[in-house]
Amino acid sequence: MKRHFRPRWHYTPPAGWINDPNGLCMVGETYHLFAQHHPDGTDWGPMHWAHATSRDLLHWQHQPIALAPDEYGMAFSGGAVLDKANTSGFAGPGADPAMVLMYCQSGRVQQQGIAWSTDYTHFQPYDKNPVIPNGGLRDFRDPKPFWNPMLKCWGCVVASGDHIDFYRSDDLKRWHWTNAFGPAGNLPGVWECPDFFALPSPDGQLKWVLVVSMGRAKEDGGSCTQYFLGSFDGTAFLADPTGETRLVDPGFDNYAAITFENAPERIQIGWASNWTYAGLTPTGSYRGAMTLPRILSLRQTPSGLRLAAQPCQALDLLLKPAARLEAGEKDRSLSLTTESFGIRLTGKGPVSVSLANDAGERLCFGLTDPDTFFLDRSQASLLRFSDWYDRPLFQQLRVPRRVSGPYDMTFYFDVSICDWFADAGLLAVTSAVYPASPYTRLEVDGDAVLTLLI
Repeated sequence: MKRHFRPRWHYTPPAGWINDPNGLCMVGETYHLFAQHHPDGTDWGPMHWAHATSRDLLHWQHQPIALAPDEYGMAFSGGAVLDKANTSGFAGPGADPAMVLMYCQSGRVQQQGIAWSTDYTHFQPYDKNPVIPNGGLRDFRDPKPFWNPMLKCWGCVVASGDHIDFYRSDDLKRWHWTNAFGPAGNLPGVWECPDFFALPSPDGQLKWVLVVSMGRAKEDGGSCTQYFLGSFDGTAFLADPTGETRLVDPGFDNYAAITFENAPERIQIGWASNWTYAGLTPTGSYRGAMTLPRILSLRQTPSGLRLAAQPCQALDLLLKPAARLEAGEKDRSLSLTTESFGIRLTGKGPVSVSLANDAGERLCFGLTDPDTFFLDRSQASLLRFSDWYDRPLFQQLRVPRRVSGPYDMTFYFDVSICDWFADAGLLAVTSAVYPASPYTRLEVDGDAVLTLLI
């Protein structure tokens, strides 16, 4: 029987293709997720906006398609805000606040448009689109609106080739350019899918975070997402000096990650794939999934301030301890009876955990020495669907630790996607694996305490 690898906790479309998450926004107790979507095939195609809602970020209800191609072109990526003060005038008397989607209209040129809704299900494109016309750029897309607390107006970041343009608006309809950031960083490629938000640092000061996705070459590891920390005066972003590239996720499969607007915490979701092989993954009637939602914060490390990501709290309510291996036990293995589970590891010194089955497939992760995390998916699947996926560059991951001492890590495996968190979120890795048969046993090598969560 053909496996479809559909995870339980990660959003996937009912059918068709998805890539970038779009328009993440919370209304009341409901999270709204939109995504780039081709409903009529499992390859990238005419881009729509899929729509789903959830109360816990793990179980999603599919909603009608929110945006479809029109005379201006396809509906490329963007963001969403809840216009509580009705600055746009879209909400009539007695109506709920309008949710305003801001997106790239990609046709003859790329330009930015908006659509709105007060029932949060059926969206009406603005009849005076575009709200930010193209000034002659080939790549000009992926607007992400936000509230600008300094100027007390709306702000927006737009990816413009090799830099990010900043805009301001009083009503979400008329936008004015204020400044630009970039080129910067050490990664080549077109900039895409920006996000911009503030987080408190451990010393109490507010830091601004600019997230940018990069279309790197396959030979360089394919698509990835980097971030910059700095200050923002309401018009311009000034990045803190750094000599290194800071990645949101050093793993293989997390791209176009953005965060929820109007939520009590800064929650991030990315697309759990890599453009290098995304169109070849063996998932049957659908293709594409989202990462687990992550709660973001800033942490101080010996090498400076870093973005940290922890799994959403709903997982703690969903998963409970089912078995435990103590350090020093002779038998260091457990049977697996489900394809979706968590593994909690605490200890010090090298450790290796393997998920295996009788077909000889094996996924391994752990700590090779006190300073390096590793993930090895070179034997994780007997399926051969992509030459690039099978290359060592995309099979074996090594990530230096940011801190020293005992470790505390949690590894979530959900049918075909693993999300791994360690050192209070300083390590956050998502990678996709496609075992031909479910993993049936767990093996531990090393002096660690392991708890299986199901």
